[in-house]
Order: sequence, then C-alpha cells, then structure tokens
Amino acid sequence: MLEKLRSRVFSRSAANILISAVVVTFFAGIILAYHYMLYNEKRDRIIFDGQMAAMRTADHLEEYFSQTADVIQLTAYTLKTMLAEQRTKREIQIYLKEQYTAVSQSLINNSREIYSYIKGEYIDGSGWVPYAGFDATARPWYTKAMENEGGITIVEPYIDVHTGKFIMTVAKELGDGESVLGMNLGLDRVQEIAEEAVVSGNADIELIIDSRNVIVAHSNPNEIGKSYDEETGTFGALLLEKVNHAAGDSFEMDYAGENYIVHVAKVRNGWYCLSVKNATNVFQPLEFLLWITITVVIAVILILSYIMTKFYQQYTEARQLNKRLTSLANIYLAMYEVDVAADRFNVIRPPRAFFFRHAGNPKQKASSTMESMARELADDVSLEDLLRFVALDTLTERLKNVGLLSMEFFTVTHRWIRLRFIVSQKDSDGNPSRILLLAEDIDRERKERDALINVSERVVATSEAKSVFLSNISHEIRTPINAMLGMNEMILRECGEKNILDYAEKIKNAGRTLLELVNNILDFSRIESGKIELAPVEYDLSKVIRELIGSIRLQAAAKGLAVSHEFDKDTPRRLFGDEARIKQVVANILINAVKYTERGSLIFSVGFQRIEDEPDSILLHIAVKDSGIGIKPEDMDKLFQKFERLEENRNRNIEGVGLGLAITQNLLYMMGTSLQVESIYGLGSKFYFLLKQKVVRWEPLGEDWHP
Repeated sequence: MLEKLRSRVFSRSAANILISAVVVTFFAGIILAYHYMLYNEKRDRIIFDGQMAAMRTADHLEEYFSQTADVIQLTAYTLKTMLAEQRTKREIQIYLKEQYTAVSQSLINNSREIYSYIKGEYIDGSGWVPYAGFDATARPWYTKAMENEGGITIVEPYIDVHTGKFIMTVAKELGDGESVLGMNLGLDRVQEIAEEAVVSGNADIELIIDSRNVIVAHSNPNEIGKSYDEETGTFGALLLEKVNHAAGDSFEMDYAGENYIVHVAKVRNGWYCLSVKNATNVFQPLEFLLWITITVVIAVILILSYIMTKFYQQYTEARQLNKRLTSLANIYLAMYEVDVAADRFNVIRPPRAFFFRHAGNPKQKASSTMESMARELADDVSLEDLLRFVALDTLTERLKNVGLLSMEFFTVTHRWIRLRFIVSQKDSDGNPSRILLLAEDIDRERKERDALINVSERVVATSEAKSVFLSNISHEIRTPINAMLGMNEMILRECGEKNILDYAEKIKNAGRTLLELVNNILDFSRIESGKIELAPVEYDLSKVIRELIGSIRLQAAAKGLAVSHEFDKDTPRRLFGDEARIKQVVANILINAVKYTERGSLIFSVGFQRIEDEPDSILLHIAVKDSGIGIKPEDMDKLFQKFERLEENRNRNIEGVGLGLAITQNLLYMMGTSLQVESIYGLGSKFYFLLKQKVVRWEPLGEDWHP
C-alpha cells in the first residue's frame, strides 16, 4: 500500500514537473524568437545605414579622385602638345600657373599646386622656387609616375611641412620617358566627406584609411595621420584587426563594454572607407525588454504555480478532511445536529446498539430529547452533571465564545462516554445557530488512563517510601558505626599490645569505609528525593585547596602515588558559592583517582576563565588527571550510573558501591554544570568541570602560594 502511495505521489510530481517544463519552454521559445526577430531587424537596419554611409563616402571619394584624374589628364594632354610644339619653359610655366589658378578656383578648391619636370628642369605653376640641391627625380611623385608608365598615379598622403596638413599627390608621366606632371591636393574635402557621414546620423564614426593603414580622414580630426598598425589594445588597433579578418563587408565588434557594427567600402588604390555605428544604445533597450519580459513571464508562471498549488492544497485538504470526517464518523457512536432556532434534533449518524436510540423524532423538541437522552444513559453519579451539560437554554451562551464543549460521563451500562458540542454555524450576531453533538466511546481509554494514574501514584509513593527508608536507615546505621569507631579510637590510644593495635587499625579502616558508603547512600537518597539544597557562602579558595590536597595525600602516599598541582596564580581567592558541595565533588574525584591508580601520579589543576557579559563572575576550572587504568569507550555510558562498577573482575579489590561519581554528577547538575571525562584505556583519565562562581574580591592566589 505504501509503495502504491509513493508511486502515485511520484507520478503526480513528475506530471507537474513535466507540465511546468513544457509551459516554461513554450514561453521561453516565444520570448527568444521575438527577441531574435527584433534584434535581427535592428541589426539589419544598422548594417543597411552603415552600408549606405560607407558607399556614399566611397562614391564621394571616387568622384573626387575622378575629378582630379580628369584635371591631370587634360593638363597632361596640353603639356604634351606644348612639348611637341617645342614651347619654351616660360610658356609652360605660364600655362601651369593659369591652370593652377583655374583649377583651384573653379574645379578643385583643395588644389595646392601644379608642377612638372620637363627636359631636366622643375617648373612650378604656383611660383614656388626649389631650394638648393632639390632633385625632383628623387621625389616619390616622379619615381612612382615613371614606374606607372603613363598611368595616373596617386602617391600616398603625407603631412605638408609648410601647412601642417595632409597632402595627396596625383602624377602622370608625359610619354617622353623623362617628363612628369604632378598636382598636390589637400584632403580637406576628404575630411569633409567623413564628417558629413556622421552629421547625417548614418554613422557614429567615419574614417578613410589608405593602403598603409594610415588614417587619411576621420570624423574625429585628432585621429588623422595615425597608423593603427603601430597601436595595440586601442579601438583603432582592434578595428584594423577585424577589417583584416572580416569575411564580408560588415562585422560586429565589442570594445570597452560597447557593441559596434562596422561596414567596409573599398576605394581605388587600396584605400577603403569604414562606417562605424555604436549599437549598444540600440540593443540595450532590446535586452532590457527581454529581461522585463522574462521577469513578467516568470512572475506569471510563479503566480499560476502558486494558484495551482493553493488549489491543489485546498483540493488535497478537502479530500483529507473528507477522509477524516469519514474516519471520525466511524469513531463516534452517534452524530446529531441541534437546530437552536427551531429547537430541532436531527440524526446525522444513527447511534449504535447500546447508545440512545430514540432521538430525532420530528415532533419532539431538541431540549426534551437531550434531557431524555441524559436520563436514559447516565448513571446516578453522572446524571446531574450531564443534565446541566445538555441544557439547551444555557448551551448557546456557553458556546458563544469557546465554540467547543466536552464532558465525560459514566453510563448505566458501566461504560465511559464523551459528549462534544461543536458550533457548526452562527447567526449574524455571532450566536450559535446550529450545533453538532458527537458521542464517543472512551471506555478503554479512560480505564487505561485511570490505571496509569494509579500506577504513577504508586511509583511516586514507593520512591518516597524508599527515600525515607534509606534516609532513616542511614541515620540509624551511622550512630552505631560512630560509636564503634570511637571505642576503637580508645583502644588505639591506650592499648600497647601490637597485635591488638593491628586489629584496631583494620577496624578503623573498615569502619571509615563503611561510614563512607552509608554517607553516599544517604546523600543519593536525599538527592533523589529533592531534599538537598545548595547553600552558597563566601569562601577562601586557597583554604579549600589546602584541605583537599591534605586529605588526599595520605591515601595517595599509602599507595606510593605522587600528588602534584598546577594552579593559575591569577585565580581569585575570595569566591561566593557552595563551599561544602564543591569540596565534596572534588574530594570524590580525587578519591576515585586514587582508587583506580596503581602506580604513577595525580595532577590536581585549578584555573579560571573570565565571563565577558558578567565582569563580577568567573568560570572556575578544576581538573584531576591520573595515570590509572583508564576507561574503555564502551563503558563511558555506565560511568555515572548509580550502583554501577566498571570491570568488576578486574576491580574487585577496590572498595565502594558505585555511587561516588553518580552523586558528584548530580551535585554538579544542581550547580549548573557537569563532569566531563577524557580517558585512554590503560593510560589514565582526566575528570574536569567548569563551575560559575561569583567573585567577592579580585585577590589572586599569587606566585608564592602553595598548598
């Protein structure tokens, strides 16, 4: 049956877990799909805008290059014609000057100068005069143009020493194998193109990089001229690394906790444009929306789970209540409902054979029915009490605040019955309007309870009688023992015969042992009967220690044992506690150590610990360590049991009945502590306790003090 119940519970739990997992997976899938859709939509939009910005920049740059190429082509054609016509240097220089003026004013306003190298001479259209030693054939614009053999050559940009700005040179060989035309262009327009892309909002960063990976133009002018190849760990270095390894025209990168989307557009001569968009602010709302949605879904799931759990609990409780009511219906002899307003008595569960069977007559009132029931069932002793209990005129008032009344009575058939009135419904004023009357057979329960009470009373009486007997007999035994010891003391003092003195000494030792046993029995009986009370007084700790060591040294010396002591010199002397009981406890521990130690020594230790919350009190630490026989681990539980001796065969020569440690432990319990034991069988034992004592004066034992 239990296995079936476990199987049903497990199956229901597994079904609930599976349903919850399906619901969570369904909602998680919807959330992730929606987030993925929004993310891709935003990302595609950013990529499209970046692509447009990069392509627009590339187109502007390409247009700029084309316009420059047209000017170079036109100028070169004219110069070729002039060379064929063998024009003079002066005429060529005038033409270049006119061309420079026309180009800089109308066509390319970023033109810096137009110059040429013709027939071994440098001719400059802007009027610049070369410095001494200037060699035009060694300049990059000349050498690269000659290498290109008539093609238009774009020389890598450089910083002009005169203006401090980036300059780009466009050159063309004139076809005679030695003449070259060159034109210097400022990159102001290129910079404007980069800045316009950012102003339009299509990019956050726009830059143009030449074939050497040098920044030609940048939306941040401070970056112009930098070579990202020479940097490490910077945004530009990471950007360049991603560009070199990108599989397509667009890629994403993360830097300093920010997310960027970059689009690349290539231009002629190895140049390329980069449009960078910071997507962090775009994607963060999506992530925030994702977490908000997840939180809401989790909250909804938790709420639904809570509602389902509460519903299931209510359903389970209803089933359990139904089972309980069913079981209760089987327990009770009869169940009735009393309609107070209508004074009606209705049967819920028909009564059993020996119970009242005439209730529920529609013509009979509830008050008279319950009175008839009481008179029919109760014996003479219980009748009056039962009549008062079922009296309807006072029942509603008695039930108004308590809601439940019960009574046990003895029937004429010699059985015990318990009646219960339970309020099942109240009116608008809070008065009981419908009441359940339940009758329960408690005959067996009541008789068992009475039997237990009788047994308990007898046990208590027996224990008290035993304690009184032990106390009285101990007093009676001690009187003749003391008389015997007194007479024996007279023999020891006055007799001179050696053999009689030996007998008297043995009588003395046996009498003291017997007196100790009687005292222990008396103490234990007083402890059991609760007649021992603590009597705290002010005492001198040093005096207590001296008396204890003095009393044990003789017994230890008789067995050849050494007694040493270890005392904390700072321990306060003047304390407040039960001096007599402390002496008794420590003496019992010391005597026990001597009894069970055949050779070696005893160490008596006294120390203390301060109590932080109670500056006027200490924990007195007392320990006795011996080199005796020790205690087996399995015998530890027997150590403090009364009349229990460990290893009877081995310790048969040791006197005592096994009450010393039991008395010691009980006395320590009364003083709020307990005796602790550490022992290794065959090597010895250590008995110790911590006892809270109030300090009267903080006068230490000192270094020179000794017992």
